[in-house]
Parts: sequence; C-alpha cells; structure tokens
Amino acid sequence: MPSNFPIVLPPEVVNAFRAQGFVVTPDVLSTEDVAQYGVAIDQAVAARTASDTRSISDKSTYEQSFLQCMRLC
Repeated sequence: MPSNFPIVLPPEVVNAFRAQGFVVTPDVLSTEDVAQYGVAIDQAVAARTASDTRSISDKSTYEQSFLQCMRLC
C-alpha cells in the first residue's frame, strides 16, 4: 500500500456514496496496484466459480449482474 493510507474522504464524498451506491476516488490505487489486484481477483473468481454448473437463469440477480460485469471487462 502507498504511504498515503488511510485516505480520509470528505463528508460530501461519503454522502454521495450513501446516496448513489458508488463514488469515484481518483488516485487511490496506482496502475500497478490495479493490475496486481486484478490478477488476484480474477484468480479468486475463477476458483470460486469453477465448479458452478448452474445456468444463468438459476443464479440470483446479483450473481447475474456480477457475471455481466465480468464479461464487459
């Protein structure tokens, strides 16, 4: 982790997250951090879903949206 952690977000950013469910926080992670975490996340998702043989219609709405997001990347 970079030495500037923890990052303290202003109250308006926290309130925006609470209202919208997401917030953009520029420069929190470096390009290298994103690449490193991306590989780890891809591996974890692959391991977790490898034995899941359910069809998309048998998955929850959350699982379906997660799969759709993964396919967009």
